[in-house]
Amino acid sequence: MKLENAIRLAGWGAAVLFLLAVAGFGAAMPGYEQAVYPVAILGAYGVPKAWAFNLIGFVLPGLLAMGVAIGMRNALSAAGWGARIGSQLVLLAGLAFLAMGLLPLRLDDLHAGVGRFHGVAWMLWCVAGIAGIGLLGMALRGRRRYFATASGLAAAGMLLGAFVLPDLIADGTAQRIGIAAWFAWLAWPAARLATATVRVQGEA
Repeated sequence: MKLENAIRLAGWGAAVLFLLAVAGFGAAMPGYEQAVYPVAILGAYGVPKAWAFNLIGFVLPGLLAMGVAIGMRNALSAAGWGARIGSQLVLLAGLAFLAMGLLPLRLDDLHAGVGRFHGVAWMLWCVAGIAGIGLLGMALRGRRRYFATASGLAAAGMLLGAFVLPDLIADGTAQRIGIAAWFAWLAWPAARLATATVRVQGEA
């Protein structure tokens, strides 16, 4: 498989895996309301098949997101410092997303055990993702306008979902808006940029 195809599949694969995990495990959990409850509830201690959700919903999508970030970092190795730092921050965000699956919550006490670190991983994902996407968009705005525009929208979506909308709407809905912005960015502009750059380098 060519490298550009692997990067493209990683971006779409991360989004599809997360969507299927949330939809499938959410439907199987009695009383679970997608618009109300955070996705991490599906992987909390004591929830049936929590380990499977954490694997499919957090760990594997996080790994695939890191794959896209590595592809971008390598493709942008000759770009300016903004693009290089931005891709490193996106890589860190993918690692933090993966970590959320390894640090599940406890429903009886959200601040007990390793679950207390789940919130730290969530915040790291939010901050690194927003900063990385925003920095990449600004660094490449003169050469890749479609990418800069899409990155700006994705960073705004993550910012709204993580820090603004939770005070206005249900946490579950707000969280899903931020996560959707992240995966949409990975699946299209990020993967497209990385694959296009890798292809050009291969033809040079």
